[in-house]
Amino acid sequence: MRDGKRTFRIKSFSGHNEAELLSAFIALLDKHFNQRKHRLAAHNGKEFDFPYLGRRMLVNNLKLPKLLRIQGLKSWEIKHIDTMQLWKFGDVKSFVSLDLLATILGIQSPKAELDGSKIYEAYYLRNDMPNIVKYCQNDVLALAQIYLKLSGNTMLTDDEVVFVE
Repeated sequence: MRDGKRTFRIKSFSGHNEAELLSAFIALLDKHFNQRKHRLAAHNGKEFDFPYLGRRMLVNNLKLPKLLRIQGLKSWEIKHIDTMQLWKFGDVKSFVSLDLLATILGIQSPKAELDGSKIYEAYYLRNDMPNIVKYCQNDVLALAQIYLKLSGNTMLTDDEVVFVE
C-alpha cells in the first residue's frame, strides 16, 4: 500500500556483468526485505530460480542475501512462494508452465512477444536488452497475477503496477 492505494512495484536489473547485477539484487534484498516479513516468489522457483540465483552468487564470490540463506532447511521450512507448487495441490508429478497456467486462469500470457527459447538470439545475436527486460517484467507481472488469483485476491489493475527505475 502506498498512500492508501495498493501498488505492485517491479524493479528490473539489466546489463552484461553478472556479478554487478547480482550485487545490485543482493543490495536491494538486504536493504528492503527481511526473512520474517517478506518472501521471494517465482514459478518453479524452489526447483530452479532460487537455487540458480544462490549458486550464481556463490560462483561470483558474493555473500548470499538473508532471503537465500536456506542451506540445511527442510523444504517446509523454506517460506518462499512457488506458484507451481500452489497449483500442484500436493501432486508431485505435475508440471505446468507459467504461460499455460496464466492462460488457463484467464491472465494475459507473459510470452506474447518473446519466450525463453528466443532469449539466446535476443541477447547474443541482437543485443536486444530492452525486449529481454520487458519479457522478464511480463513474467513477474503474470506471476503476481497468478499468485493473487490462486490465493483468492483481486488481480492487479494497470494503474496499480509501477515500474521502478
